[in-house]
Amino acid sequence: SAGPIVTDDLWFHLAAGRAYTSEGPWPARDPLLHTAVPSAPVQHEWLFGVGVHAVDRAFGLHGLRVLHGLAVLALSLAVGALLRGSAPSAAWAAFATAVYLALSWWRLVQLRPDLFSIGAAFACWALLFAAPGRRSWRRVAVFIALIALWANVHSLFMVGLALGVAVLLGIALEAVLSR
Repeated sequence: SAGPIVTDDLWFHLAAGRAYTSEGPWPARDPLLHTAVPSAPVQHEWLFGVGVHAVDRAFGLHGLRVLHGLAVLALSLAVGALLRGSAPSAAWAAFATAVYLALSWWRLVQLRPDLFSIGAAFACWALLFAAPGRRSWRRVAVFIALIALWANVHSLFMVGLALGVAVLLGIALEAVLSR
């Protein structure tokens, strides 16, 4: 197992995921609060709840801890690979990866939707900024699909949209300046 559960939010996501699995992503009322108002809450992280609930049902708490460890490992390796592609040497890439890990440790030790947002932000960067000569409509379609998935996993999907707008503005500025 990867380590102890550091955040209380996981229990909320597990309970919400159970409700979304049985009632769908838009329950009639808040399923977790006995004093909730009668109107339904906005479900901006419903897919994360469904996912962790499914892992919990299939593998239990140890499965969630292994999932968490694998997610952190995948993010660390992805950051290392992205930095290795742009750093002047392997030593600088390793140093930058260590800085990333030191600065983001609090998000990495928590099994929360933030882990998906971190990975999705790196994926958006890789799709839109890395290898500008390889931009294509296929990459745009993957970016749009990623944003649609991200919007249902975590509310920070707007970061990805901001990256997309930045790329479009950069392309437009490059076209204007090249004339």
